[in-house]
Amino acid sequence: MIPDGNGIVEIAVNKQVKERGFNCMQLIRFLTDKGVKDWNKWHEAHLLAASGQCEFAVVCPVYARTNKNRPIQLKLF
Repeated sequence: MIPDGNGIVEIAVNKQVKERGFNCMQLIRFLTDKGVKDWNKWHEAHLLAASGQCEFAVVCPVYARTNKNRPIQLKLF
């Protein structure tokens, strides 16, 4: 990526989106305890949790500590 600009504002040419992943160790523990071994189910559970719809939210100690009044804001690429 070569920056292009006028000295005040920098414009990125061919800007690439930096991929960011989601991981929750509690979710991994819950899925392991439940005996889930299918990769598609793991992937779906992580996608749902990343969007705020985790199936284990009721029993998760991490989720209980989060601010539930703050809406989840998803970044659009």
